[in-house]
Amino acid sequence: MLVLARVFAGLAATTIVALPVASAAVHGLPRGPGGRSRRQTLSEHGTRMLPIGAPLAKVRRLGFIGAVRAGCELASPRPYVAKLRLPLIGTATFDGGKPTSRLRSVSIQAGVITSRGVVLGLSKDFVLRRYPHARIRKSPRGAPIAYKAVVVRRDGKDRMWFLLDRRGLVKSFEIPRPQFCE
Repeated sequence: MLVLARVFAGLAATTIVALPVASAAVHGLPRGPGGRSRRQTLSEHGTRMLPIGAPLAKVRRLGFIGAVRAGCELASPRPYVAKLRLPLIGTATFDGGKPTSRLRSVSIQAGVITSRGVVLGLSKDFVLRRYPHARIRKSPRGAPIAYKAVVVRRDGKDRMWFLLDRRGLVKSFEIPRPQFCE
């Protein structure tokens, strides 16, 4: 992140100088309330503060989600979604039935490192070295949503998706799989 500062040389001339500023947000660690900036560790079970299967009330008490709103209108029962709070960036999806909702999936774009050392921006080759049993999955031609991902499966179920950008770099983590709403 750069901060622009005015430097007055003489009386009439103004020069703009770019000064580097250390920022946690630049390094994938946005700061949240109270200065929380430490990366959480992500596994197929979520994070310590966002465990998959946890009740909505517990996740809300932990303070890592914002307001809960209705999700995809095409899903039945209709899920609830909430934006994640800093230091995480992403969304949490809860199954239907608000009083008894449980965390079904998370999509994270910043603030975590996987239990095997994968962070955002690393290549698919690095992910495949860390998760040798993972496979590349691409959307079929003509599909309404195009994607390319490294998918970790265990016991016949998707456990973790690493969505990739066009250059083959990790752009988000999806636990256990992405939640698409067409």
